[in-house]
Amino acid sequence: MHLSLILGATACFALLAFKYMAARPENRNRATSKQRLKTARFLVAGLLALLAINYKLAQTGRDLDGDKSHKASWWEEFVLSRSK
Repeated sequence: MHLSLILGATACFALLAFKYMAARPENRNRATSKQRLKTARFLVAGLLALLAINYKLAQTGRDLDGDKSHKASWWEEFVLSRSK
């Protein structure tokens, strides 16, 4: 895992925590199920974006190093085994 992925995830969750803390106390716990679903979708989309960036950075790093034979990660092996 790259440092940029960890920093990005930390910044995202910190921003959400600061936004929650800035809200008035009486408005904090009044989230409807629709708002919770929207928040969950936002978090999943952010996580997928961070994972895509991490994968692209790893691939770019391998390309710059000239490494033509990279060992597949456990996730790549899992996906490849499921696609057969």
